[in-house]
Amino acid sequence: MRDSKRLSGSTMRRIAAAWLGSVLIGLAASAAQSQIITEFTAGITANAPPDGITAGPDGWRVPHR
Repeated sequence: MRDSKRLSGSTMRRIAAAWLGSVLIGLAASAAQSQIITEFTAGITANAPPDGITAGPDGWRVPHR
């Protein structure tokens, strides 16, 4: 004989609501971690060469020090 337990409809709705709530909280938290990009234009002229910039160890361009 097999002992099977079934969840009631109200229990399933509570589980679904808890799951949906946690998903929505996760989405809101990831949206709150957006990045801020600052562009600097002071002292930059058109067609100016990239003076003082060199390739870093990972290939990205970094300021030369």
